[in-house]
Amino acid sequence: LDSVENSLLGVHTNHGKRVACIASVIGQESYGLTGKETAELSSCAVMHDNALTEYIASELNFEPDSDGKNQEKFGRHCEIGERNFRLMPFDDHLDNVILYHHENSDGTGPFRLMEKEIPLYAQLIHFADIVDATFFLGKIDAAKKDRISDFLRENASWFNPKISAAFTEIYMSGNFEELSDGKIDETL
Repeated sequence: LDSVENSLLGVHTNHGKRVACIASVIGQESYGLTGKETAELSSCAVMHDNALTEYIASELNFEPDSDGKNQEKFGRHCEIGERNFRLMPFDDHLDNVILYHHENSDGTGPFRLMEKEIPLYAQLIHFADIVDATFFLGKIDAAKKDRISDFLRENASWFNPKISAAFTEIYMSGNFEELSDGKIDETL
């Protein structure tokens, strides 16, 4: 998955692991997830883009889109990933986590769900996925922190405010080192 995401989307190495770490830490700190719940969330997070190659092969004309016009089309990646994820030996309560991991809290995602309709794990993964894919959190400097803060403010409606606030509190104060390529395996 790491190689596919890097080759096809240009995201940096260890993206899935960083998504798992960020989602899990926020889940524990802000939602009191247990060890078992954290392990489940981490598994979902690492697998969040398991359908990329199949999806891109089926949508050769896919163009990434920043204005939201292809949201329904992009939902196909989530549907394929959910189907694949259900073939793995996870509990039923994890259904729809992969399916809805690209939903925005304001209803502008591929399935047009509002925050209260989106599973918590999907919201956590969505946040970590977008922020890491956009900014590569494995290497941070002051200028990038400023751009992240601006991005979160400008796109606040996309994310659960409790998750955004937790990220800011936990990571923006300087805990990004644990997400670096050299430390991510130990952190995870």
